[in-house]
Amino acid sequence: MHHHQEVDQRRPAKSDNYMWHWTLENMGQFTQHMWNTTNKPGSGRGHVFSGVCLRKFVNCLSFIKVPILSYRTYKRLQSIYILPAVDNVWKKTQARLFEMRTGKSLRLGGDARCCSPGHTAKFGSYTLMDLETNHVLDVQLVQSNEVKNSNAMELEGLKRGLRNLATNHMKVTDLTTDRHVKVRWFMREEMENICHWFDVWHMAKGVKNKLLTLGKKKGCEAVGNWAQSIANHLYYRAASSEGNGDLVVAKWLSIGNHVVNRHDGHGDLFQRCLHGPIDRNKKWIKADSKAHKEPLLITERKRFVADIRMLSPTEQTSALEAQHKVVCQFAPKFLSFSYAAMKQRLHLAALHSLANANRKQAETRQGEKRYRLSYPKYNAGHHVVKAVKENCTYDYVDEVMAELLRMKEEYKSDANARAASGNILFSPPPLSSSANRILKSEAVAKTIMEWNAFIAASFYREEVVGSAESKDTLGLIGMNFNQDQKLKPQYCSIWVDKFNPNRSIYMQVGQLELIEAQCLPPGS
Repeated sequence: MHHHQEVDQRRPAKSDNYMWHWTLENMGQFTQHMWNTTNKPGSGRGHVFSGVCLRKFVNCLSFIKVPILSYRTYKRLQSIYILPAVDNVWKKTQARLFEMRTGKSLRLGGDARCCSPGHTAKFGSYTLMDLETNHVLDVQLVQSNEVKNSNAMELEGLKRGLRNLATNHMKVTDLTTDRHVKVRWFMREEMENICHWFDVWHMAKGVKNKLLTLGKKKGCEAVGNWAQSIANHLYYRAASSEGNGDLVVAKWLSIGNHVVNRHDGHGDLFQRCLHGPIDRNKKWIKADSKAHKEPLLITERKRFVADIRMLSPTEQTSALEAQHKVVCQFAPKFLSFSYAAMKQRLHLAALHSLANANRKQAETRQGEKRYRLSYPKYNAGHHVVKAVKENCTYDYVDEVMAELLRMKEEYKSDANARAASGNILFSPPPLSSSANRILKSEAVAKTIMEWNAFIAASFYREEVVGSAESKDTLGLIGMNFNQDQKLKPQYCSIWVDKFNPNRSIYMQVGQLELIEAQCLPPGS
């Protein structure tokens, strides 16, 4: 028997007695026993539960000569068994979370994540998290053609999430998000019963980066030394004002006096600084200097000051940002997934976060707390002390595996499982459904013609017109053939339209074959 085999499930006789019992007992240990056991869907689940790319997973096993199913069979098992099993477990888990919070007031954090960098993402997910327990309560997936454009996916995801919570009788009293313009408008106009707060980290990060940039200008070098302190000042003012927007603004505006060593006379609500005597190496900024006036244009901008009133005094979205890193483990941005696969990978990430929401700090054998040092780029080379957490748990995988085998026992055949998974695997029309369809043969012929014309025009400019001419063929190309070139005296032109996004090339007069015959060198 060959070491490497691919199983074709379309074969009627042997395919019914293959490989499904493989991973429940062995949990990833690939043994020859897998070939002789009954047909169960565990064989294709490892790559999904661990977040591994399916193609790389199949290639890896193939390279080390492990008997494996074909890529096509893996995809089939995933769609009719694995993804529905993940969906079922998520729904049961979510129902338990809702039951635990019945009648309680919820303070949530919400944030969106796009499936790829930039502003042309295909998918956008929106996560709502209970900030008091760091439990993910809801995850919504939006495809870009379901809304006006990719930028509108965040608002749509929030609407669906809040609608789902309301359907399950959850009482949301507070929501902390970033400063997304459409989300801000929606919460103000349509969700007046929910207190909308802004996350401090997003605003502190923005003002710090602007101050660091300003510190590189001549005469403002001292501003860069104060950037981190001013960002920290924003955190403190939000946390110490108990949600009083006017008091937050009064404390924030006092920074203009503080940096010039003036610590009183700030205003009626906040008259003087609360700190004691300061003994520091950092130099004070000279009052009314350029380094004093320029930062005030950043810290006292009308829009920025208005948003400071809405800074969250307690809950922040740091745990939600960490959740996005977990999502990258199960659904990396550099890989493309179908709608159903992306949705269930988001659910797997949520299950993983729930299982590891409040991990304890690890200890040494002597019972001492463990810490580690980090030197992050954002801290400009300074160290940060971080607590070392206990190892992650993957107990939720056992629950999904149990659901997986339950489904196989219930449906008996793949046809029944496929019919039952129809609603779970629902997806919007693909993005290509709105494209202008064209025959493949026609598209290939057109591309070949355009490239041939491009090559002919390029050769003509270099060999006939001469090296003194510009070599840039992405512009207007004039080709004047005379009597010496044994062509009828007529004017031939080829355009490379630089304003056309497809870089299409059009020939106005003459036949392509005729131009190629005269322009290309002998023997080409």
